[in-house]
Amino acid sequence: MNVEVHKDYPGMDEDLENLEKINKSALIRVIIWSLRDLNSWATNKGNESAREEVRNICAMLLEAIRYQIRKEVQNEGKNE
Repeated sequence: MNVEVHKDYPGMDEDLENLEKINKSALIRVIIWSLRDLNSWATNKGNESAREEVRNICAMLLEAIRYQIRKEVQNEGKNE
């Protein structure tokens, strides 16, 4: 699969290889679990010990992933 990324990171090849092995339902499940975990940390639900810095970073990552998903949805609409 040819995935456009701006910059490689350590372990990216392994991550891409593993992502290519799972089906669409499993990929959606992994993303939803990740979004749920980030939301939980960002809103401090069930984790009273989370420092504000951790909550802020998780909120930023949550929004970044949501933005990338929305951007892909918009791009798919343009390609149809």
